Amino acid sequence: MSNKGKLYLVSIHIGNVKDMTYRAVEILKATQNIICEDYKIGTRVIKEYDLGKKNLMRLNVKSREDDITDILNDYLMKGEDVALFSDTGTPVFADPGFNLLKRAYKLGIEVSPIPGASSLMAALVKSDIEMKRFYYYGFLSAKREERDNELRKLKSFEFPMVFLEAPYRLAPLLEAIKKNIGDKRYINVICELTTPEEKIIKGTVKKVYDYFKKSPFKGEFVIILDGNK
Repeated sequence: MSNKGKLYLVSIHIGNVKDMTYRAVEILKATQNIICEDYKIGTRVIKEYDLGKKNLMRLNVKSREDDITDILNDYLMKGEDVALFSDTGTPVFADPGFNLLKRAYKLGIEVSPIPGASSLMAALVKSDIEMKRFYYYGFLSAKREERDNELRKLKSFEFPMVFLEAPYRLAPLLEAIKKNIGDKRYINVICELTTPEEKIIKGTVKKVYDYFKKSPFKGEFVIILDGNK
């Protein structure tokens, strides 16, 4: 039997606190060492589910490789379990926890995903675009020129494409899609999933772009862009 700890990848809610699974809460209550992206959100989750006193650590885009080394050596390699969650939804899909995951596998540490809420899956089933096949692109480059090049390469792609972006970058992203793919392509922008403010804005790129130009939005969203028919 291995004397190493286990790394739990715990999915948390994406807006509605009732969407946390029983198993996720159970694992977080039983695990003393918890990794979050942001201390404020980590502390909030601990309070929301009455998890008790925890050793809360942070791992985000500003973390160094030495921070990951410390987590591996001080806890997992000494037999202590560690639970990781991201700011919302399913972890390591598009966050810094993936680097910890890769290094844990190399050291023979068992990794256990605790499934739950995902903004990606919630958006797919809410969309009115047929999603038998789709391309998850995730985050485009934050640099305008690189982002434009990425989108131009996707212009002729035949399947629907899914994009994620920071809350404050919706307008620049829609503008870039309009410029590089065209204003007649069909698009869904799905906002604030699972919250009382949840909504979907759909139509041509031009229609959706004009909507958000008149009604600026700065919350969580997922974009699904139809493929080239």
